[in-house]
Amino acid sequence: MKKITCTDAQETIDIGRRLGRAVSGEFSIALTGDLGTGKTTLIQGMARGMGVDEAYYITSPTFTIINEYPAGDLRLCHLDLYRLADPEELDYIGFNDLLTPATVLAVEWPGLLRESGI
Repeated sequence: MKKITCTDAQETIDIGRRLGRAVSGEFSIALTGDLGTGKTTLIQGMARGMGVDEAYYITSPTFTIINEYPAGDLRLCHLDLYRLADPEELDYIGFNDLLTPATVLAVEWPGLLRESGI
């Protein structure tokens, strides 16, 4: 596990953008941290680095659980598992359907993934 510390939102976006530019296929990132620590800000930069159009406003999927964005030949799936209470709910949201070579997963609150053994 690599730990990166940013001092402000712009630095977080810049790191995310560089990460997004480096993604060329199947890739997953798990993001942990307290509320307001910049997890979604990192994904905003990552989305832009992957080529997600500026017309898409990248928001936290706190209530929708999954936000999907087209990124050229890839799609970015941004998940927030905070509101899920049981690993079985991953089946309900269709998590396994997201696991394709053309999907980049960015998962906030990934604890349920560990519990499910994924």
